[in-house]
Amino acid sequence: MLINPDEINKILNLVDTKTITVGKKLFEQSKIDINHVNYVSNKKYVIDATIYDKDEFYKARVNRKENLLNYHCTCKEASKKGAFCPHIVALIFDIFINSEKYINFVNKKVTEDDEIINSVYKSSDNNNEKSQNDNLISYYEN
Repeated sequence: MLINPDEINKILNLVDTKTITVGKKLFEQSKIDINHVNYVSNKKYVIDATIYDKDEFYKARVNRKENLLNYHCTCKEASKKGAFCPHIVALIFDIFINSEKYINFVNKKVTEDDEIINSVYKSSDNNNEKSQNDNLISYYEN
């Protein structure tokens, strides 16, 4: 579990009802796309996501280091109120309910990178180390 129920309750106690309602609605409507997950453990990770709200979209981040959770969102509301806006609430609900999705996102990305690297090595015309390294380098430069 990336976020525990006590942490959710502490956050919700700091947020007004309107922000919670809008955040919950965004979560329920699946308005969250994962952009990046840097997962070390359940006590150390960074999650970046895009939250779609009406005709706008915002970048939100949750960063955990041990027992400290930090939040950031690019919306105006977050800059006025601090970090708690509907987009952060939506992301926190999603992380709480769908922790495995975020952990699997990391594992899926690693698997995709491994497949690309293996295909680069397999597609090499000659099997010498230099051409394999050249293909690999060109993949990461593009």
